[in-house]
Amino acid sequence: MLEIVRPSLLALLMMFIVPSSALGSEVLPEHQAHRMEPVQFHFEAWSRATPGAVRTAAVFGTLTNGSQHAVSIHPVGADIAERIMVHDTVLEDGMMRMRHQSALHLDAGESLILKPGGLHLMLTGLHASVKKDEQFEVTLAISTSKHSDHEESGRIEEMVTLVRVLEVGSMGPGAAVTTGDLKGADRRSSRIDHQQHH
Repeated sequence: MLEIVRPSLLALLMMFIVPSSALGSEVLPEHQAHRMEPVQFHFEAWSRATPGAVRTAAVFGTLTNGSQHAVSIHPVGADIAERIMVHDTVLEDGMMRMRHQSALHLDAGESLILKPGGLHLMLTGLHASVKKDEQFEVTLAISTSKHSDHEESGRIEEMVTLVRVLEVGSMGPGAAVTTGDLKGADRRSSRIDHQQHH
């Protein structure tokens, strides 16, 4: 009798056992669907030397999102300044003003140029003047999204990039320097554009 019951009981138990290989094939695709590859992000950054007692500076350059996901970029800090913000230059009532933005947004595969007279990272409360040929560090927080509506997924990575300092009035690597009273122009720009933040 025992010899008949054992095979029957074993067969019954086997009906409720799922092979580990079969279970893995069911779970793995769902797991992979929520995975996101490491952020492929590049920032070719530069800044201008600051004349005299000016205590503000700006960071320009090209941001490139090489990943398959939209990203939001939040400035975290700079080792030469007390504060860093995203600013856009807008014309209001005949005057150029700085408009604060909480973050920069790039879709998958998109590049964004930060340039004088447009979007840039604003540094305030410089610890010292910024001199040509120096370098300083800027830290950015990059949050990823699965969709182009820039709703953040909660995954955040920090990136530290080196910013090269060009001469006063420079328009970028390889570009001609702006003419005129460069020192005076930089002082006026700092006073007019950013006075609301002091």
